[in-house]
Parts: sequence; C-alpha cells; structure tokens
Amino acid sequence: MACAMTGAPDIEARVGAGCAEGAQAPPRDGPPVCVRSDALLNGRRRLLIEHGGAVYTLQLTRQNKLLLTK
Repeated sequence: MACAMTGAPDIEARVGAGCAEGAQAPPRDGPPVCVRSDALLNGRRRLLIEHGGAVYTLQLTRQNKLLLTK
C-alpha cells in the first residue's frame, strides 16, 4: 500500500528534532499524515519515540520490517 505525501509541509522540520520539550503536536482532525519510514529513520536502524511519558523504540529489522516496542 502506497500513501500520498500530503498535508505536512513542515514534517521534515519536526523529524530529527528529538523529544524536545514544548514541541507542537499536529492537529488531531483532518486526514492522516503519511511519512515515509526512511524519512523518519534518516539512515538509522532505530528511532526513539516519546509518547505519554513512555519511550518506545521503532526499529528496522534485518528482514526490512518495522518493529515498535516499549
């Protein structure tokens, strides 16, 4: 399934900013934003995601699959 890259002109500015305090959350209404995994991972195999006070790891496996763990 492919997705159209629409609705997020500033997504690349937010990606790579880390878990910055006071970062603006995107609006909750409207169509979902599609972000390519390679844009999120930026050449790395792991990405840390802070959500609700917990840190999750998004990892690219050797089989080229994405694994999200807490």
